[in-house]
This record gives sequence, structure tokens and C-alpha cells, in this order.
Amino acid sequence: TNGIFSGAGVSGTSFNPANAGIGTKTISYISPVDAHGCKDTAINQTTIHALPSITFGSMIADQCISTSSVALSATPTGGSFSGTAVTGSSFNPSQAGVGQSKVYYSYADGYNCSNMDSTIFTIHNLPAITFNVGQSCANIAAMALSATPSGGSFSGTNVTGTNFSPVNAGVGSHQV
Repeated sequence: TNGIFSGAGVSGTSFNPANAGIGTKTISYISPVDAHGCKDTAINQTTIHALPSITFGSMIADQCISTSSVALSATPTGGSFSGTAVTGSSFNPSQAGVGQSKVYYSYADGYNCSNMDSTIFTIHNLPAITFNVGQSCANIAAMALSATPSGGSFSGTNVTGTNFSPVNAGVGSHQV
């Protein structure tokens, strides 16, 4: 016959640290009775350490496809980032492409307990802009500008708010 193991996290001859819980645990082994009617008990202690807790830094989850690089941060420091379009501690939405992209962070502490967590970035296409100024005569004081989607802003020489001034611009081609 075999001896008997006992203690928190012990099942048969297996020890499962997850079932034992965090902290110092005592595991006992009682030997089988030998031919002389003797038996012995051995006791050992093991310490179960908590997995490191990972927290991502404040990063904007929604990104535009035109964004070239997002700085990644997580604590505890000293771990490593991985995933599509991840280089070192940077995530490149333009390389990841439109849609969702998962970034992983893994860390191992001084006890060699390791943990991994992830965060999701959503990469969006740029809005399709429809905008046409057309042609004008040099004597027109102001041309109203409009575009879709609305809510953006216009810029350029001789542009004020949502108006372009051909009178001030003069004859020729002008970029708005």
C-alpha cells in the first residue's frame, strides 16, 4: 500500500497550487506501515505566491488608421508587449489595419510567477470627405464652403470660418 499525502491543495498524489490558495501551506506525507509495524510522517512547507497583477496605462482604445504609433504602458514595469503591429512598447494602428487588434502584456515577478493580460484597440477608417469649391470670379467677396461629413474645419489662405474670399485671393488657383 502507498502512503498518504494531505494538506491544502492536495488530491491523491497531486498538489494544485491554485486550489491551495495564497500563502504558506503545510503538506504532510504519512508513510505506509512497514514490515515491522512502523510508519513515519514527513512535513514540508511551500509558499504559494499571488500572480502579479497587471494594469494597463491610460491609452485611447479608439484609434484612426492614420495614427502611426501609440505608446504602450503597463504596470508592473519590466514585462513585454506582444501582438500584431507591436514593436517594443509601441503599437502601430496603421500597420494593424481597420478593426479590432489585441495587444498582450506579460510579466514575471521575482518568484517567477507570470501573468498575461490584454487590451483591445479598435482601428477606424478615416471619414470619407466630400468637398468641392469649384470656380469663381475674382470680384466675389465670399463663397460659402461646405463639406460632408459636417463638423470639420476649413483652412487655407483667404479662408475665414466657412467662407473663402476670391476678392482677397485674386486670380489663379488656390488651395483650400
